[in-house]
Amino acid sequence: MLLCVRTTLDLNDTLLTQAKTRAAKERRTLTSIVEEALRKLLDGHGKPKKIPEIPFLSGGGGEAPGVDPTRFSALLDLLDEEDFREKYGKP
Repeated sequence: MLLCVRTTLDLNDTLLTQAKTRAAKERRTLTSIVEEALRKLLDGHGKPKKIPEIPFLSGGGGEAPGVDPTRFSALLDLLDEEDFREKYGKP
């Protein structure tokens, strides 16, 4: 015996619209779309992708000598200079 339960969900408007559109295109009910999505998630097919770890660099760091970190243009100049050195060697 198949037991169905009615429930009320508060869904994001955009998400609901997308689900209704898909149901209409596939000539299915909204319920079947929601059930399929839940099954995939609960079976592990809809697992979120693992977020890669971002390496934490610790070291000498700090401010570059002669650069005022409160002046954005000074930081840009330093980056431009470093980029130039990487491409063409020391000036």
